[in-house]
Amino acid sequence: MNKRAHLIIVSLSLLAMAGAAFAEEEQPVLVTIPRMSLDTALNAAQAAINACRKEGVQVAVTIVDRGGHPQVVLRDVLAMNLTLAISRNKAYTAL
Repeated sequence: MNKRAHLIIVSLSLLAMAGAAFAEEEQPVLVTIPRMSLDTALNAAQAAINACRKEGVQVAVTIVDRGGHPQVVLRDVLAMNLTLAISRNKAYTAL
């Protein structure tokens, strides 16, 4: 390889490394994603159960996380088993 071709390759490599370093400075290293704490999710589910009890309805409540995975699942004493699937599907759809 001649000297000129070698100089061009080295120059392009340096430019690529400088461009990558510049791009990294613009982008954050970590991305903060807000998440609901377990206590908050549990309080929300319990509040929903209590509100339905006041109306005389026995239900199941599912709180899902950002990925659609159940974080809290509560079923009142007399709620049918079917209410578990219904509450999960409603929570996932709301997400």
